Amino acid sequence: MGLNCVGEETFEAYQIKIKTIVRQLLGGEKHLVIWGAGENGNRFMRYCAAIHVPVRCFVDNNPALWGTERWDIPIISPAELGGMEAAVVLISFPSAKVVQEVAAQIEGAPHGGVSAKPFFDDSLFYLLQNTACGREETAAEVITSMYRAVHDNTYLCMEMLVSKPMTTKCNLRCKYCMLRIPYLKTRQDEPLEEILANIERTLEIVDSIKTLDVSGGETFLYCDLIPFLNELKKYSRIFSINLVTNGTIVPDDAVFEAMKNSNIVLKISDYGEVSKNISKLEKKCEEKDIPCFVQSSSWFDLSPHQGLNYSQDELQKIFDCCTLKDNCIRNWDGIIYRCGFQRVWGDAGLVDDVERIKQDGIDLNDRSDDRALKKRLKEYLTTTVPFEICKYCRGNTAPIPRAIQL
Repeated sequence: MGLNCVGEETFEAYQIKIKTIVRQLLGGEKHLVIWGAGENGNRFMRYCAAIHVPVRCFVDNNPALWGTERWDIPIISPAELGGMEAAVVLISFPSAKVVQEVAAQIEGAPHGGVSAKPFFDDSLFYLLQNTACGREETAAEVITSMYRAVHDNTYLCMEMLVSKPMTTKCNLRCKYCMLRIPYLKTRQDEPLEEILANIERTLEIVDSIKTLDVSGGETFLYCDLIPFLNELKKYSRIFSINLVTNGTIVPDDAVFEAMKNSNIVLKISDYGEVSKNISKLEKKCEEKDIPCFVQSSSWFDLSPHQGLNYSQDELQKIFDCCTLKDNCIRNWDGIIYRCGFQRVWGDAGLVDDVERIKQDGIDLNDRSDDRALKKRLKEYLTTTVPFEICKYCRGNTAPIPRAIQL
C-alpha cells in the first residue's frame, strides 16, 4: 500500500480513492486514529477538532500508556488497532525517518481479519483542512503531492518554510531571542511586496510547500497583517500556514475573521507567565473554528562561540542532533538557509568568515537555470553534511529558561 496509500494505480484512480477516504472521514463513516500520544498527537487532535473531525483514539508504542486516556481520548496498543473497523491512521511525528518506521510497522502488522488500515503522514490533516474549508484547488494539490512524491523523483515538496520575519517590532525583550531583535538599533515592518516576492520565487522552484511559518517579532504588530494573510491564502500550493504569536496580544476580531475558513493555523508560543493571553487566544480560535496549538518548546543557548575546534565526528554529531536544520528553513531575501543563524549571526557581525557562511545557502535570486537550481535545492534540503555555521554552535546542549526579559 505504501505511505499515504500510494500504490501502482494511475493518478486518476488514486485521486478517487483518497477523495473517498476524506469524504468518509468528514462524514463520520470512517474514524480518525492518531499514532503518537505526545505533543504532536495533541496538536493534530486539536487541529482536527477545529474542523469537526473527531479523533477516536491514539495509538502508541509505549505500553505504560495503553488503557489510559490523554486529553479525554483513549490510548490503545498497535495490536488493538489491528482489529479496529473503519480506522484511518494519521502518523503524527515530525521526523520523516520515524514516520517511515511507523508506516512499516503498520504495514507489517497482522490485521485480525480486518482489512489493512489506510495510513498517512501530516498530509492527511492538510487535506482534511482544505477540503473542510472548501479550498478545492489546494486539496487537489495535496493529493498530487502525495502521489508524485512517490512516482516522480523530480517532485520537490518543502516540508517547512519560514518566511523572513515580517516585522522586528515586538512587545517583548527576550535576552536570548533567536533573531536578536532586542539588540537591533531600529524596529521595522518588512514591505509586504518583498515578503510575497520571496515566497513566489520559492514556488517557482519548488512544487509545493507543506507548511509556511510566518512570524516576527510579534506578528500581531505587523501593520499589513490582514492584507498579508489574504494574499497568502491565494497560494494553492501552500498547504498550511502557521501564524506564530508569543501569546501576549489578542488582536481585533478582523484578524480572526481573516483566518477563518482557510488553511491558517495559529501557533502560540508558551513563554510561561510572559504569555498571559494564551487562554483568551485559544477561546477566540475555538469560537471561530480556527485550528490553534500552544507550543512550549525548550530554549537553548544558541549564541555563537569561537574556538570550539570540533573534530569531524563531533561536528557531525552536532549536525545530526540539530532539529532546527529541518524545522527552521528560512527564505531570507531570496536565499534559502537551513539554519537561520547563518544570516542572523552574520548580519550581526558575531562570527568570522561571514561570506563563507552565507555560501551555505541556496540563492534563489540566481535565475540562470531554474532546473539546475531545483536540483541543488533538493540536495541541499536532504544533505547530511554539516554546515560552516555548525563550527560555531554548541547545539541543543544548554537549556535555559524561556523568554528571560532584559
